[in-house]
Amino acid sequence: MDFVQLHRIFLGPLVTDEHSRLYENFPQYRGLSKVAPTRSEFEATFIVALTQALWAKDGGMNESFVLTPASLTSWVNTETITLVRKMFAHVKGMEGTPETRRRVAEKLGAGVKHLMVGSRVHQMEEPARWVSVGFQVTDPIPDWVKSSLLV
Repeated sequence: MDFVQLHRIFLGPLVTDEHSRLYENFPQYRGLSKVAPTRSEFEATFIVALTQALWAKDGGMNESFVLTPASLTSWVNTETITLVRKMFAHVKGMEGTPETRRRVAEKLGAGVKHLMVGSRVHQMEEPARWVSVGFQVTDPIPDWVKSSLLV
């Protein structure tokens, strides 16, 4: 999975240190130990989740979870809508033929449909594909979430 490549396709060429930090440390780390992530940190987490959704071994799509505390679910949903709009706007203005832009937009739309936001980490087994937003290592969360947070 090439997070930087997908980032550049959907968001443009600027990959910040915040983005690279998470991209380079996946799959050992799947989120940042931070109670209030920045928009840039959320972008990086979202790209990791989207990449997991798009790269199925059989060529199809995977379900990918964005796990967050219940208190941040509304924020994550709002940020997701804002970010997806930004991504579609970027795709609309990217170089290439209209057919290429259409295919990229369809792939983005299909990937987004396979993302699921959830907060009930205590009631689930570790999913195969997931990221986390807004948890801290000091939170009372399962070890599989806690050990995957980048401090």
